[in-house]
Amino acid sequence: MLRFSFRRGLRFFEGLAAWTISRRFETGKIQMEDEKGELRNMTEDEVMRKYVKGELVVDAETLPSKEPACHILVPRDLSTFPEKEQKEALRKQEYLKKLSEIGPICYTAEPLKKNILKIAAEIGDSNPPSVSTIFRWNTRFGVGKSATSLVNRNEKKGRRSSISGEVQQIVDVAIEEIYFNKQKYSKKDVCERIQRAIRSANATRCNADQLVEPSIATMYRYFDRLYQYEVDLARLGRTAATSQHRPSLGLVRVKRIHDRWEVDHTPLDLLVYCEKTGLPMGRPWITVIIDRYSRYILGFYISFQHPSANSVLQAVVHAILPKEEFLSQFPDIKAKWLAMGFGDIIVCDNGMDFHSESFIAACQEIGLSVWFCPAKTPQYKGSIERFFRTLNHGLIHKLPGSVFNNPDNRGDYESEKLAAISFQALNHLITKWIVEIYHQTPHRSLRTTPHNMWQKGMAERLIEHPVSPDQLRIIAGKTKTRSLFLYGIELDGLKYNSKQLQYIRRREGETIEIRLKYYEEDVGYIHVWDSVEKGYLRVDAVNSEYANGLHRAQHRLIRQHARDKEWDHTNVERLMDAKVEMAKIILDATKSRKMIDRKLAAQARGINSSNQTDSMVSACSPICKSSALLPEQEDFGLDEDISHLYVERDYFSRGNKHQEI
Repeated sequence: MLRFSFRRGLRFFEGLAAWTISRRFETGKIQMEDEKGELRNMTEDEVMRKYVKGELVVDAETLPSKEPACHILVPRDLSTFPEKEQKEALRKQEYLKKLSEIGPICYTAEPLKKNILKIAAEIGDSNPPSVSTIFRWNTRFGVGKSATSLVNRNEKKGRRSSISGEVQQIVDVAIEEIYFNKQKYSKKDVCERIQRAIRSANATRCNADQLVEPSIATMYRYFDRLYQYEVDLARLGRTAATSQHRPSLGLVRVKRIHDRWEVDHTPLDLLVYCEKTGLPMGRPWITVIIDRYSRYILGFYISFQHPSANSVLQAVVHAILPKEEFLSQFPDIKAKWLAMGFGDIIVCDNGMDFHSESFIAACQEIGLSVWFCPAKTPQYKGSIERFFRTLNHGLIHKLPGSVFNNPDNRGDYESEKLAAISFQALNHLITKWIVEIYHQTPHRSLRTTPHNMWQKGMAERLIEHPVSPDQLRIIAGKTKTRSLFLYGIELDGLKYNSKQLQYIRRREGETIEIRLKYYEEDVGYIHVWDSVEKGYLRVDAVNSEYANGLHRAQHRLIRQHARDKEWDHTNVERLMDAKVEMAKIILDATKSRKMIDRKLAAQARGINSSNQTDSMVSACSPICKSSALLPEQEDFGLDEDISHLYVERDYFSRGNKHQEI
């Protein structure tokens, strides 16, 4: 059965009039407003009596309102009025106070007039009030003995709307059809529609019965009085309007570290090259996990493919494992990164990567409970959303080669001429910024630094660690099935073999199907499942010189170039030659100012008109082990010992000698 309660937004019909509850006063009365803006104050008992008699009928469409219950409106104080009105009210109160000290203000006019003049002389008032004015003030003041009751109600004065009657109907129809439209017609379009409609109506009316055409200023004032949420609802849609006007009333309550993790991805506004090969890797994505309690960054993962379950799982592995080994590759980072251990809950959105079976199964195996936010509600994981904005403004947009999300923010800045940051340098910079800047900066909500908050949390919670780190990495790896041959296992054109692997082959037979785990960030090794020993065996690539530390995306790019040259893509020596040749092609092309050469360089990178993600990489230079001096280098707020990690592409084209910064 349908039910209703007295909530803001609840609508009653009284005949043809519609009354909507807008607020509740401290006195308990409910204020209702009709469609013309007329206000009406009633108690709940009065409303219920009319409701029972059938004089007020509830509008069922307003019952499932998500608006909060009617709030109590506390009467205003004197400070909310203009200063001039405050002084005038205090002047009136002074007269009444001094007159009441003499005696009750109820005697004859002549003695009262003398006392008024006497008080005026004392306070220096050149314009004393009359006797009748004093009696009127005293009547208003006697109710609450407050100066607020003596304030002149000048706020209620002013211009009244001249739009009414048939003009009102024309205006409402025009607003409904033109302004409340997802095509977002302008106010000027609405005004023109109203003018045409009124002139058309006046063509059939006598001179004495002509409709008055409202001015542009009158119409704009009318627009300003429209309920903004209803405007946005009609012009932007329910999702956008709800998001724009959503209140931030509640907070996610967590009591300890690791109680709640929040995870998400974002593309970085940078163009990146592989330092090892000199080949472009495109625009990266970063997956970050943050602890809600401490705002401490637990782990991150950078990839060059669209976010997937693998990206999230790699970030989870990074979050759980200690960071000493990871930080050892960046000796200039002196601060500690203490994040480690298992969490209880990981909160994510409704992306397909988070709903994948592999991600859910891996989290279940790790012991993480996965919570999904409602659709289009990023506020449920607001900590990670805010961190991404801080990362972009605090680091990414200060690096040379930043492409900016919004083209309007670029101006004359040519990102392709500065896009020369390596993958290793990007990892270094992000890690250094997180550990030595973000973690050490006081957080507005915490009133302390995330690092201090995490240290405090470590004393309040027992941190649990994985018994086998390799097992954690295997859980996060990608799974495939391959045949085991005499030469081992072939995956993406690379061969993996070892004595232990051949022992499995001799034990099982000539050719067997075997399950393995492989990794995007390093093609140098795989893990092979031994069905008898019930465990995974690590198998390195046969040509470890080529494969170790090479990203799989780069390996695929090199293979593509080899196929284009009609070489045997399984020949590792040819692959290494292709890698060197591609670096030379890109370097030569970026030195040229001719568009055709730059297009050829783009083709060498595997970029075409349909590849939107890498389209801006086509004009970028490869990374060079030596550095280029940045002319008039901006102070990016980074340490000098890492400023050599990026170079300026335009120096390649001018042929300048590279110098260390």
